[in-house]
Amino acid sequence: MDDKLFNLIEKMYSDLKNEISSVKDNLTNEISSVKENLTNEISSVKENLTNEISSVKENLKNEISSVKENLTNEISSVKENLTNEISSVREDLTNEIRTVGNQVLKLENDINPKIEALFDGYKQNTEALERIEKEVSKQEEIIMRRVK
Repeated sequence: MDDKLFNLIEKMYSDLKNEISSVKDNLTNEISSVKENLTNEISSVKENLTNEISSVKENLKNEISSVKENLTNEISSVKENLTNEISSVREDLTNEIRTVGNQVLKLENDINPKIEALFDGYKQNTEALERIEKEVSKQEEIIMRRVK
């Protein structure tokens, strides 16, 4: 009976060893499968994140480009408006200066003959005063000679 018991124990040991080996293989396979699934999931998440980051970067680039273009257009518009306003003001000032210049010429043409007439009158008045003074001087001399 010892042999039978020994054989039975040996068989149980062998079966248990095979069972443990089978469980070990199953666990190893399961762990490998879970590891592979996790690796695939992580790769998928990484790829999705990379794609999202690329998409966000591209969207930001497009938005920045759009804002830059809008600012450039706005600056050009403001510059053009300022240039037009400056040209308009310059033209208005030029016309105003021309008008003032024409008015000055008109005044000069109107005043010059009057000034010349006044100067001629002053000259005639001065000449008349000089003649009167000469005549008064002569008369004084005559009176002075008679008095002496």
